[in-house]
Amino acid sequence: MPNLPAPYVSPWKEFTRSLLALWADLGLRGRELWRRNRDGDLSIPGLWPVVLAAWFWPAVVALVLATLVSVVLLLTRTPTEQLSSPPPPPFPIRELPAPDPMPADEAYLEMIPELDPPPPSLRIDPLLELFLDGSAPDGLLQTAQPDGMSNRLLLRLAESWWGLPDSRRQELVQAWQTRSTNLGYGELRLLGRDDQLIGRSARVGSGMILFNRTAPA
Repeated sequence: MPNLPAPYVSPWKEFTRSLLALWADLGLRGRELWRRNRDGDLSIPGLWPVVLAAWFWPAVVALVLATLVSVVLLLTRTPTEQLSSPPPPPFPIRELPAPDPMPADEAYLEMIPELDPPPPSLRIDPLLELFLDGSAPDGLLQTAQPDGMSNRLLLRLAESWWGLPDSRRQELVQAWQTRSTNLGYGELRLLGRDDQLIGRSARVGSGMILFNRTAPA
């Protein structure tokens, strides 16, 4: 059989068929990846939740696309046009005569601003404010210090404590103990000057124990 020449095939047709075959292959592979991603067959990091396995790779693709778009926008952004010089004023500028020099003493006084007196310092003690309900004389309660390690509350009293009658002292300490118990403290101690122990909660039963001592000289 004689060797016949091969029929002529246009290279453009072959190129078109190759592109169509490549497009079809990409479509098949894309559907396969979509199915495998939906079924959770694709590998994901161990820290990613398993229930969200199908969302990992779409999130990665969206992040990459957003990064590329941001880079393109930054590269294509034109620099800001320089501001043109301001136009000349519509009216001629008139030179005013210089003011007379101020005397040195008056100029120095003008430069010193008037300083307002500093505001008085505020004393903020929220725990002490809970005991200052008006039942105790003014200035009797000095400080209220919590002792978290021992679940204890320390109330420091002024020297005017020793001038109160015994009945008044009992009335005050009972009210203070009730207030400290309501605040969650298991023990209440009353201190005077130099950490002198004036009273404390009873260790057996309830109530307060007051130590009858004369005021220090």
